[in-house]
Amino acid sequence: MNIDQYPITSDSSNLTHKFDSIGPKGIIRKVVLYRRIIPKYKNYYNLSFGDWDKINGKINDIVVSNNNDSNKILLTVGMTTLQFVNNFPNAEVFIKGSTVSRTRLYQMAISKYGAEIDKLFDIKGFRNGHWEIFKKGINFEAFLVKKKSNNL
Repeated sequence: MNIDQYPITSDSSNLTHKFDSIGPKGIIRKVVLYRRIIPKYKNYYNLSFGDWDKINGKINDIVVSNNNDSNKILLTVGMTTLQFVNNFPNAEVFIKGSTVSRTRLYQMAISKYGAEIDKLFDIKGFRNGHWEIFKKGINFEAFLVKKKSNNL
């Protein structure tokens, strides 16, 4: 996939990924964190994403940066997911925005880049109390992403 993304720095565990958003509001540090959902779902990981809050030392997933680079940011987050599943091939990544509008933004990005994403990942959407194969045009509450098994 040939996309415009930010350079990513990952820690040795491949669970934390950082990059800088660059735009009219300056340089804003972004962090993507993958955490295992335990104990029942040992291969499920939650994707947390947001601006790094230096004061509190944690991710702020509510703030709106408005740095005019949302597509580049979403593509960069997507690339961290690809890096993550390449290191954890049996993992399934749970993705849900901190707000309904952010979940919708994620869905729009998945739909927009669906052809490229479909080559790499199997994606399910959650709605009406169950998981189903992701389909464009259906509003989902969350997403579950897994590396395609034929993508060695």
